[in-house]
Amino acid sequence: MSHSRLGALAAGLAVLSMLSAPPALAQAVGKSVATVAERALPAEVKRSGQTDWAEIEDGGEVLLGDTLRTGEGGRLKIVFNDKSIMILAENTLLEITQHVYDPAAKERTSLFKLYEGKVRAIVGELFGAQSRFEIETPVAVAGVKGTDFETHHPKPCSTVYTQLGDSYARNVNPAVSGDVVVPGGFMTTICEGAKPTDPVEASEEFLEGTIPLRGLDTTRPGTPPMDGFPPLGPDNQLPGKPNIPPGPQPNIPPTSTGGLPPGGAPVTPPPPRPIVNNTMQ
Repeated sequence: MSHSRLGALAAGLAVLSMLSAPPALAQAVGKSVATVAERALPAEVKRSGQTDWAEIEDGGEVLLGDTLRTGEGGRLKIVFNDKSIMILAENTLLEITQHVYDPAAKERTSLFKLYEGKVRAIVGELFGAQSRFEIETPVAVAGVKGTDFETHHPKPCSTVYTQLGDSYARNVNPAVSGDVVVPGGFMTTICEGAKPTDPVEASEEFLEGTIPLRGLDTTRPGTPPMDGFPPLGPDNQLPGKPNIPPGPQPNIPPTSTGGLPPGGAPVTPPPPRPIVNNTMQ
């Protein structure tokens, strides 16, 4: 789908979501909720109430009500104020619809609308039954019960895949009954008017299309491990996960010094250059 068609779809759905939003949510639109941690162009943002798209900046703020999109070869990783991470693959259109995080009150509600493409969510602290972290597509709702899951919407159906922990999925139409729990390593598919398929183990072909934690062509380094999450392995993946970015991977685990020994890299002086006819060669 072209950027113009994606933009028109996002604008119409964003207006609908604002008209139906409760007053507390409407007042919070425009509040900073996340920061861009990684970016590969093309990657753009459209602020709530605006019609123009702008290139999103490295380290830039993401606001409640923003719509984000990536083009061919694009990628975005954003880190929220609750330490959750959202990664947009190429050709993706996503709206930041709702994000409430109040650890003192143990309140946490997040809702994102995925109109097209793929996203991966690594979710921070949850507060039991009072917590909600969901991604909605035109045909499905996917939510987190664990830490790490993906939602793909290539049209006309959506696929929910769990990396770690458990996620749940149901049809976006409340008239369609039936929801499933998707354990780690499994996936389900939801189409219009149908309940989710029984979860099955993800195939190697599907895993090749999942989203790596770090991109090779992004303009910022990846986000360091979050408190409460296992450290990334040498291939920049969570332990036990097969989705490694394509190409050679440096066998250097993340460290506070960027993989260098403490005190910096050893410095070896260059060999002396020969002197010929009183001239340095």
